[in-house]
Amino acid sequence: MMSHVMNLLDARDIVRNTKFYPTGMRPADGGNADGQFCMMPFAEYIKFANENRLFMIQIKDPEPLEQMNEICALDIIDIIFFGLGDFSQAIGDSGNLNNPEVCRAREKVAAVAKKHGKFARTTATLNNYKQWQEMGCQLVNISADVVAIAHTGRIL
Repeated sequence: MMSHVMNLLDARDIVRNTKFYPTGMRPADGGNADGQFCMMPFAEYIKFANENRLFMIQIKDPEPLEQMNEICALDIIDIIFFGLGDFSQAIGDSGNLNNPEVCRAREKVAAVAKKHGKFARTTATLNNYKQWQEMGCQLVNISADVVAIAHTGRIL
């Protein structure tokens, strides 16, 4: 997951830096868990890693909205996550998640992601998550673990 993708060039750079050749130019390191700590044959590891990564980008700023079609057209990106809190901050209305510009941007991201067969993801509350599902967001975060702990007064 990459945050604050600002344009098509950023999205392409993410692909280049996170996929191995021939898709990208990620530095090779089979020493991680996904390469079975260098116990997987190198060519097998490269193929496995290129085929089994889930790529998510986060749209948190107004700048990438003009290039959403081009960004979502990149085959390698699976999920487009709209970060409304950060977006509200980027437009100078921090925390106003109902700002019309925030709502329009979230709708646009969901529509373009859906058009290109990508998963659209956003955050919501128990009161409004259905509207985002109906709009095409297949993945909706409702709250956060720290909020749940604060409201229950318990640490699980």
